[in-house]
Amino acid sequence: MSFNELFLLLTMIKYRKKVSDIGSQSLTFLDLFSGIGGFRFGMEMAGHPCAGFCELDKFARASYKAIYQTNGEIEYHDVTKVSNEEIQKIGEVDVITGGFPCQAFSVAGKRRGFEDTRGILFFEIIRCATILRLKYLFLENVRGLLSHDEGNTFEIMLQTMDDLGDDVEWQLHNSKDYIAQDRERIYIVRHLRGASTKSIFHFRREDEQFGYKQKENKTGMIFVEDEVQYVNEFHMRSGKNRYGILVAGHFPSKHQQSGRIYNPDGISPTLLTKQGGGQGPKILLKKDPKILLNNSLQSNSNIRNLTPLECWRLQTFPDWAFLAAKYLSLDIAKEIISEGLSHYDCKFKQKTSNYNSISKLEIV
Repeated sequence: MSFNELFLLLTMIKYRKKVSDIGSQSLTFLDLFSGIGGFRFGMEMAGHPCAGFCELDKFARASYKAIYQTNGEIEYHDVTKVSNEEIQKIGEVDVITGGFPCQAFSVAGKRRGFEDTRGILFFEIIRCATILRLKYLFLENVRGLLSHDEGNTFEIMLQTMDDLGDDVEWQLHNSKDYIAQDRERIYIVRHLRGASTKSIFHFRREDEQFGYKQKENKTGMIFVEDEVQYVNEFHMRSGKNRYGILVAGHFPSKHQQSGRIYNPDGISPTLLTKQGGGQGPKILLKKDPKILLNNSLQSNSNIRNLTPLECWRLQTFPDWAFLAAKYLSLDIAKEIISEGLSHYDCKFKQKTSNYNSISKLEIV
């Protein structure tokens, strides 16, 4: 999940209440299956503090701890080995965020669902939520979750939360409505029943008509009636000036996506994990054609893979986060940016590989 998308969700939750009720209200959250911290970026942008995080992969944990100030926070690795007593000691938490492992439901995997040990991690979220008596759950997963086992898997999840006395809202969104990447994901928000809450998912397109009453004042200006409040830009899905995925060419490959050459004027295809060996997205670089001495025209175009930094940008992470993960130091990241240094050629020793900035870390 990109942190911009989470920021949209958090904005919507705020706007379910009157402005006078918002004040400096913050929601303390526990970041489960944190990865490198996409959820956390959005939460902190919206002003919410983190109580701790849980991530099994040691490489992702190293990047996460380099990007965020985690000193003094709770840190778990394998959530299945965290006892109920340890969870209770966390204290007051309002929200659990979690992009729980999707391989068990993704069409890119074997789709074994609950038969896959990664698939049952959803119930670990429920265990933590029950113990901590949470107000909210913010969850994210692949579109394949909806169709897995003809919809039975998702129905079990919804029924589980319903049995706990929770209301659940979910909606399918595509990142390309907000950022330059085609990434379709399902977002699930669970909140306590009986809280008299308005709908959380209320996205509109710019070209969609609002069914609001209008009045005309003495100056002749048309305006929305006063009782219609809290319509803001974060709720809009742009219907204008959006490119699709533009394919500039293709060469033979047993992997469908890795054989495509994308036009940089379009949006990126979905970025997948483990896209090494030349399987990552490739873009066409166009330059001005040159006239040779024999008056023939030479097309000066090149094809290259997206760089790790470009991939981080497509996930809406800022450059300093990429650099902090690359060098495992926020201070180094700040120095590189402030001095305008090239991260390809600077005095600092990188802690990750050139290709994948969150793997092969020099850590134990």
